[in-house]
Amino acid sequence: EPMSKDEVKGLSDDEWTAGDGFTVEPDEQFVPYLKVTDKAGNVDYFSSEFAVVADQTKPEIEITNLSTPRNGIFKGDVKLHIEVTDPENNKTYSGLEEVWYDVKASGNVVKEVRYPSLVDNSANPVKGNQSWSGDITIPAAEYNSNDVKVQVHARDFSGNVYDSEIVPLKIDITHPTIAVTYDLNTPLNERYYKDVRTATVVVIERNFDESAVRFNITNTDGTQPAISGWTHSANAGVSDDATHTCQVTFAADGDYTFTLETTDLAGNAAADYTQDKFTVDKTDPEVEFFDIEDKSANNGTVAPGVKYSDVNYMESGVDITIKGAKHDKTERKKRLCSQLTVSDQTIFSLRQRRSSLMMYMRTNRKILLLQR
Repeated sequence: EPMSKDEVKGLSDDEWTAGDGFTVEPDEQFVPYLKVTDKAGNVDYFSSEFAVVADQTKPEIEITNLSTPRNGIFKGDVKLHIEVTDPENNKTYSGLEEVWYDVKASGNVVKEVRYPSLVDNSANPVKGNQSWSGDITIPAAEYNSNDVKVQVHARDFSGNVYDSEIVPLKIDITHPTIAVTYDLNTPLNERYYKDVRTATVVVIERNFDESAVRFNITNTDGTQPAISGWTHSANAGVSDDATHTCQVTFAADGDYTFTLETTDLAGNAAADYTQDKFTVDKTDPEVEFFDIEDKSANNGTVAPGVKYSDVNYMESGVDITIKGAKHDKTERKKRLCSQLTVSDQTIFSLRQRRSSLMMYMRTNRKILLLQR
């Protein structure tokens, strides 16, 4: 406690130190008293209005992250708990004058903000305010980036400033986007392709998780397509525009359904991808003639049979033409046929009274010729 003026006047001469200044050790608090005597012997006493603190110890800051990341990435606002203390040293401290923080982001978002002070005691410079604690929130919508840095600063009344360790954050609230394109896009009869078809899959995502991509592909013939490895753009892990690409090759025959789903490393899921349906059929139809011998002479009714076999049989794609060897006119005689369909085979039975004929069977893929 400071002494009263009477107590100061009662001090003996031995308790005073002559001089024009004095020095104190760091981390001490004191009240200076001054005894002034003029040449006429008049004496007066002075002292500081408040105790003086010599404090060279910096404040201390502890930061605790209250939010839970996934794979080190947050997909929402991040809450940090902050505790600031002006430590007591030799029973001395000056107290917290100001506490503030700033947030910087680069990469996907470029931003730097010094936020309003969490503590501001500059207008009340008295001993006290030794500690402060509270929470701050880093808004994900503003700092949607893999390179976010948070730093807290504190200054005590003695001017000692402490800058906390930088708290790095990764924040991702952007959902992946799936895009699929095909090399062949002109099917026959809306869904049929007679060649190998390849899909190029592109996932647009900053924090891509290859292990989270799930392909759901079915094929009636059982053979699954070949899926290549993934390639990644140079801005992967930096930009929401980063791309990740693979190819899916449908080389085997069959009726396919194709879809996929994925989530990123933060747990954001892509929108549902609409299922694709198509058929790959690289196999030519099989055609067989029977009940007649090649280059034979026949007396009476000629009734050759034709057996046509194909998984994807299309009646409109079959033409049968009969031409008499001694006649110039070529006629389509499909109306003269009787037709029987068994499973994936179609059998045509022809009746023709000409002794010499040429018979063609044409499908949408192949023309076969048998001369009689």
